[in-house]
Amino acid sequence: MYTYGSKKYGGKKVKLININDLKNYTRSSPCFKLSVNTNRYYMNGDTLASLLGAMLECSYDDYTFNGFSNEIGKSTGGSHSHKSGYNGDFRYLRKDKSGGKLNLSYNKKVDDVEGWKELDIERQEKFNDALYGFGWKSMISQKYGTSGSKQLLKRCTEDKKKHQHYDHLHIQGYANDFIKIIKIYE
Repeated sequence: MYTYGSKKYGGKKVKLININDLKNYTRSSPCFKLSVNTNRYYMNGDTLASLLGAMLECSYDDYTFNGFSNEIGKSTGGSHSHKSGYNGDFRYLRKDKSGGKLNLSYNKKVDDVEGWKELDIERQEKFNDALYGFGWKSMISQKYGTSGSKQLLKRCTEDKKKHQHYDHLHIQGYANDFIKIIKIYE
């Protein structure tokens, strides 16, 4: 158990769970497949449950997890907001469904990194909606497209620094007040 001292989360203790312990679920639909591309493997129980819900809602097999927190709930690798498994990063979804690298500032492929034209906008925005519905109320991205008609993904705020979120979606502002009891069984 680790304490996240932010007032936003009330300084509550959270249990961190290693994402590597999560197994892909591909036997039936809905399903998901998640590859891990980080050393920030840890989420807390609430955010992990929400991530599972969002991934199953979309049922994709090419999610790439770019990290939340380290094993003691700290941000690492130059990130400052990845505390206690609340905020995290994912690669953008590609049209070829490979889970490979994509850079929104590139017009075309550079080395092994695809440009924004390979971004699967429809699937990415569906995933953004699912993440929002399962508790992440803020997402940071970059604009993409040609200089005269740049666009921003649905539910996203533009990274004004213009250099940090060109290759991944950052999710933050987690609030689990979305839970509603539809029917109580006795």
